[in-house]
Amino acid sequence: MAKLHPAIIFIGIILSFSCTHHSSNDQNHENKVTEEAFEYFQFRSLVEDFPYNPINDGTFYRTYQLFKKSNSFNTFRNLSKWNSIGPSNIAGRSLCIAINPLDTNELWMGSAGSGLWRSTTGGIGNTAWTYVPTNFPVSSVSSIAIQANEPNTIYIGTGEVYNYNGADGGLQTRTLRGSKGIGILKSQDHGISWKLVLDWSSNNNTAVWKILINPTNPNVVFAATTQGVYRSVDGGLNWKINLDLPMALDLLMDGEDPKIIYAAIGGINSSEYGIYKTINSGLNWKKIQSPNDSLYEGRIMLASYKKNPKKVYAAYSDAFKSVGMLRTTDRFDSIKYYTPIKDVTSYQGWYAKCLHIKDDDSSQLIMGGVDLYIDTTGTGNQLFNLILRRIKIHADMHDIISNPFDANKIYIATDGGLYRSNNFANSFFPCNGGYLSSQFYTGSLAKNGIHLLGGLQDNRSAIYSVDNQWRVTNLGDGTYNAFDPVQDSLLYCSSQYQNLYRSTNFGNQWEELIPPNQEAGFVSPFILCKSNPNRIYSGGNMLLRSDNRGTSWDTTFLSNKNEKITAIVDNPNRSNEVFLATIIEPSKTTKLYYSQDAGKHLLLIDHSIPERMIRDIIIDPNEENRLYLCLASYNQPGIMVSTNYGLDWNFLDNNSLPDVPIHCLIIDPNDSNILYAGTDLGLFYSTDQGSNWKSYNTHPFDLVAVYDLLFNNSKRELVIFTHSHGAFTVEAIDKNAVKVSNHKKKTLQCQVVNKKLYIIGAESIPLNLMILSSTGQNFFLKNSNNAFDVDMLPPGVYYLISNDLGVLKFILL
Repeated sequence: MAKLHPAIIFIGIILSFSCTHHSSNDQNHENKVTEEAFEYFQFRSLVEDFPYNPINDGTFYRTYQLFKKSNSFNTFRNLSKWNSIGPSNIAGRSLCIAINPLDTNELWMGSAGSGLWRSTTGGIGNTAWTYVPTNFPVSSVSSIAIQANEPNTIYIGTGEVYNYNGADGGLQTRTLRGSKGIGILKSQDHGISWKLVLDWSSNNNTAVWKILINPTNPNVVFAATTQGVYRSVDGGLNWKINLDLPMALDLLMDGEDPKIIYAAIGGINSSEYGIYKTINSGLNWKKIQSPNDSLYEGRIMLASYKKNPKKVYAAYSDAFKSVGMLRTTDRFDSIKYYTPIKDVTSYQGWYAKCLHIKDDDSSQLIMGGVDLYIDTTGTGNQLFNLILRRIKIHADMHDIISNPFDANKIYIATDGGLYRSNNFANSFFPCNGGYLSSQFYTGSLAKNGIHLLGGLQDNRSAIYSVDNQWRVTNLGDGTYNAFDPVQDSLLYCSSQYQNLYRSTNFGNQWEELIPPNQEAGFVSPFILCKSNPNRIYSGGNMLLRSDNRGTSWDTTFLSNKNEKITAIVDNPNRSNEVFLATIIEPSKTTKLYYSQDAGKHLLLIDHSIPERMIRDIIIDPNEENRLYLCLASYNQPGIMVSTNYGLDWNFLDNNSLPDVPIHCLIIDPNDSNILYAGTDLGLFYSTDQGSNWKSYNTHPFDLVAVYDLLFNNSKRELVIFTHSHGAFTVEAIDKNAVKVSNHKKKTLQCQVVNKKLYIIGAESIPLNLMILSSTGQNFFLKNSNNAFDVDMLPPGVYYLISNDLGVLKFILL
C-alpha cells in the first residue's frame, strides 16, 4: 500500500473551516419552480467554455474532421461493436419535425443531441425511427424543410443556441448553447448524402431555427438564424443576410402568396424584438407595430390559418413568461387584435416553441410552453391547460405540425421525444420506438453486474434490468447516482442543485436527504465511500459528509462563496482520504483539494493545474500513487497525470487523443496499462497508460458524446453512458489489445414445467443459481436432478444470473 507523501502538506494552504453537524430531516425548504433548462445550458457552457469566452473558432469541427480521417479513428475492423441497451422507452430532447408532403407516413425529426432521424410509419412501432447519418459533426438539428413537389430535396439547420453574445462574447451572460451548430446541410437524394451549403463550421455559437422553401420557386430559400434572416436564390449554393437583425427564431410563409413572409425577431441579448414582414420575397422588410412593443427577451411564435392565410397569429413571450397574442385577419395590413394571455411558457419563454391553428377550424388554437394549452375560441383568451384533462404528454414543447391530409393528426416535439394525436389533442401517445436520443449525465452499476442506474437530462433517473427496458424513477434532471455496494435494493439518486434522495426498496419510494441548494452547481457530484458505504460525500458550494447513509451531515465550507465542487474521489483503501475539484466562475479559477481527515480540513493543491473545469478525478486501483484528471478543454490535452499522489501533475501530451472536453476516464481493474476515455468525440482507449490512444467508436452515429464509463468486470465489458444516444455496452480490450473477437454463444432457454425450472440447451447445469426478480429481490436455488424448484416464487418476471450461462429471462404466471 502506498503511503501518503509528507511533502503533500506543503504544496497547499491549510484551510480551516467550521464543520456544522445537522440533520437533513430537520430542514424545511421551499419547493419552487426553477429554470431548469436555463441552468442546463449554463452548465453545458461552463463545461465547454470555462474559463474563456465561448470557443468560436471552428476548433471542434476541425478536430472532428482530423480524427475522422486519421488511423486512430478508423479501427472498426479490429474491435467489437457497441451494443445499444436503450433506453428504448425514454426519448431525449427533440427540437423539430417535418412531414413528407407526398407520403405522410414519413416523418423527419431533429434531436437536440442525437442528430437527424426518420420514420416511415408515422412514428408508430417499436422500431419506428432510423438514424440518418450526415457525415458531419451534427448533434442538434433545429430545423428541417422538405421541398414540396420534390421530397428528395431536404434542408436541415443545425445548432441549438438561445442567446446572442453580441460584442462582449458572452462575458455577461453565458451562451445558452445546447450544442454546436455548423450551418445548413442539404440533401438531394432523400438523405443518403449531404452537403454543407451554409458553412458556419468556424462559428459554433450559431443556430438555424427555421428554413422555408418557396413552393413555386424552390431555388428561393429563407433561413431564420441567430445571426438574422438569410436568403438563397440558387437552391442553397450561396447565402446572403436578408434581414440583419440577430435572433431570428421563427419564419412564416403565406400559404397563398409565398412572396409574403413574416420573421419573428427576439431572444436573450437580442437588440431588437418584434415581427417583420416582407411582401416582395425579402427585398424590403417592415416592422409590424404591436400595442405592447416592449423589448422582451423571449421567443415570438408564428402561425397562420391554412384555409385563409390572411389570419396570422403571433404569441409574444418574455424570457420567463408569456405576454400576449397578436392576431390579424388581413395579414397585419390594417387590422390587429392584441390580447394579454395567461402564462403558457412559464419560466421558458426563451425556450419553448409551439403554436398551431387547426387546418380546417380557426377556432381551435394550440399553444405549448412547459405544458400544452388549447383555446376553442381562436383568440387566445381562453387557453386551457390540458393537464387538467389528464392528457399525458412530456413537458417542454419545441415544435408542432399537422398531417396535411388530416387536420386531426398533429405531432409535437418535446423534451421527451415525439407525441402524436389523432384527434386534435383529445389524447396523445408517444412515438419514440427506436429513437435513441437520451442524454445521460452519469451511471452506476449494481454489484450483481446486471442492474444499472442512470441520470438523464430532463428525464429524471432510470433503472435498467435487461431487454433495453428502463424504469423511470425519482424526479427532476437526474444527475449523479449510486448503488449501495452491499445492498442492491439501496439506491441513491441526485437531481439538480445537489438535491439527493435515498431509496431502500429499489427505487419504489424515495426519501430526501439533501434539499435543493440553489448556490450549488446545476450538476453537483456525490460519491459513496468505496471502503465505507455508510459514508457519502456531496459537493455543492460546500462539502457535505454523512457517516450514516445520509441521515445527518457534517459541513465543510469552501474559501470562496462563488466556489462550486465539480468532482470528488476517495481513496479506496483509506476512507478518510479524499480529493475534490472546484471552479470559481467570476475569477475563472480552478482548484484541486486534498483531505486526509474525511474532508474536515482541505489542502489546496495549486501546482500545475490549468484553469479548466475538472470533470473527473481517478485513482488507479492498482497503483494508488497514480492519479488522473479529466479536463473540459479545447486546444490543449484533456488528461493530466500524477505519479506521486498529487504532488506533481503533467499533461498526457500526445496527438492521438483529440483536444476536446474529456468527461471521464476509467482504468481496467486487471491491467493499469489499459485506459478508456469518454470525450465529446466518443470513446478512446490506450494500452500504454495514456501515451497513445485509439478510437473505439464502433457505432453507426456521426457524433457521440461519452459522459460516463463503467467497467463490468464480471462480463469484461464497458458500460457507456452518452449524452446523446442513450447507453451502450462494448467488450473490453484484451491484454494484447490486438483484436476483440465476437464470441458466438449457444442459444439457451428457461422453461418452467410443473413448478420446476429447466435450462434448455446448456452443456452443464450449475449446482446453484441466483434468481433476480424485476423488483430487485434476490433468490438462490439449488439444483435437484438438473431442475430448480420455483414453487416458492410469486408470479412475475425473473432473471437467471450465472457466470456460465449468462442472463436468462423467464416468467412465472
